[in-house]
Amino acid sequence: MGTAASAMADPPASNGRSGRGPSVPGVVRAAAILTELARADGQSLSDLAGHVRLPKSTAFDVCSGLAAHELLTRDSDGRYHLGRHIETLASSWVDGTSALQRFARVCATQDELDGKTVTLHTLAGSSVLCLDVRLGTQPLPETPRPGVRLGLTDSGPGAAILTAATDEELDALLRRAAGFEGLATQEIAAIRAVGAQFRRGRRAVPSPDGTVALARARAAGEGRSWLAVAVLLPARNGSPGSEGVVAAIERVLDALVGAVGATLAP
Repeated sequence: MGTAASAMADPPASNGRSGRGPSVPGVVRAAAILTELARADGQSLSDLAGHVRLPKSTAFDVCSGLAAHELLTRDSDGRYHLGRHIETLASSWVDGTSALQRFARVCATQDELDGKTVTLHTLAGSSVLCLDVRLGTQPLPETPRPGVRLGLTDSGPGAAILTAATDEELDALLRRAAGFEGLATQEIAAIRAVGAQFRRGRRAVPSPDGTVALARARAAGEGRSWLAVAVLLPARNGSPGSEGVVAAIERVLDALVGAVGATLAP
């Protein structure tokens, strides 16, 4: 058992306070379970209860409450996984404290991005969540906006993530997506197949709204959030100067991933 989960599983002192300050038993138990699943995702109730030193009935009650708020989920085999709301909260913290704050400023330093609409995304389960938009002057059929979710297999940012992920990283993100959303085996296989297509060189993804997305993605540190940056161009413009735009996207990602790494460093 991890030391964090062990420490949080210790019962509170009789005065309701631990050595570190106020302690609410329900919160302590929930924190212990979430911390243990962060250490080893996909545990049975018996294993989870044993690791956090709780009776199975108590662990089940806590897990049920966390599942009701999408903080964890239970798959068809009865194993518990961190829920999709954890991803949203993590994205808000990690990207919000570093990459999100720097996004527009870094984009403004790249001459190749002048007048172009640039979007910042992160992975959320099997979808891609838009975090921020730097609007350009080129008219687009539809204006992107923060908070919109895009498909992992049918969007430029999603394609960029699938293209950039190694086999090990793809396996990890699919396990997480399966835990968040209960993806069926055939859905996972379909994502793998599309990812293989993208790795063979299909990078610019046409959108149904009449735009083309030039996108690149990077993992913000080992096991950390994925960041994707996309430039949206009207499809009628083709891809003139795309090499310069892609190079600019890579430089933006370099700056943003560096910012996230600095935030996460001990």
